[in-house]
Amino acid sequence: MRVRTIPSRPAWLILLGLAVVAEICRAGELSWEPRELTLDVALEQQVVQADFKATNLGADPVRIEEIVTSCGCMAVECESYTVAPAETVTVSVLFDVSDTVGSPQRRLVVKHTGREAHTDALSVLIRVPPGADLSREILTWDGPNDVTEKSLDITTAADLPLSRVWIEEPLATGRAVELRLTEVETSRHYRLYARPTDMADGQMHPVKVWLNYVNGAKKPRYVYLQMWGG
Repeated sequence: MRVRTIPSRPAWLILLGLAVVAEICRAGELSWEPRELTLDVALEQQVVQADFKATNLGADPVRIEEIVTSCGCMAVECESYTVAPAETVTVSVLFDVSDTVGSPQRRLVVKHTGREAHTDALSVLIRVPPGADLSREILTWDGPNDVTEKSLDITTAADLPLSRVWIEEPLATGRAVELRLTEVETSRHYRLYARPTDMADGQMHPVKVWLNYVNGAKKPRYVYLQMWGG
C-alpha cells in the first residue's frame, strides 16, 4: 500500500502570505470599542450620551470623512477627524430621548479613509421605562353604526406622580373622534374616553397621549383606535 504525502509549501510562499497579512494590518484600520452598547435611560433624562473609542491599528493616518446617523434625535461630536497611527479618539453621540419610549435601536455609520475607504457600523440600544401602564392600547368598534364610548385607564407608579396628562391633536387623516380625559385619582390614575364619529375605514388611528411628570419629564404613550367597516 502506497502512502501519498502532501508536499509542504515552499518557505517563500508562507513568508509571502505573512507579508500580505502584515500589509493589511498596516493599512490604517480603525478598531472600535465598543461596537454595540445598551443605554438604560431614567425617566427624567432628556438627553443621554454614548461614547465610542476608535483606535488606529495601522501605520497610516486615518481620516473620518462622514458619520451618518439613523435618527434626527442624534447629534455627533468627534474628538478628532484624523486618527494618527496608534492614536485613540472618542466619538460621542448625544441622544434626545424626550420623545422616546420603548427600546429603539439607533445606528450610526462611520465612513473613513486610510489607504482605502472603509465603512464601520455602530449601534446603540436605548431602553426607556414606560412611566405608566395602560389597561389596553387598542380600542375597537364593530362598524359605522357602533358609536359607543369606550375607555382605557392610564396609571403611573406611586413614585412617579403626574402633573398633567393631555392629548395631542389626533387623526391626521381627518377622521373624527371625540376624546375626553378624566382624573380618577389625583396625579396617578386617569381615564381616557373615545367615541368615533367618522372612522369606518378599518384602519388603525393613533392618538398620542402626553404624560407630564412632576420631576419635569415628558413622555408620550400611544393609544390606537380602530373601527371596522361593514
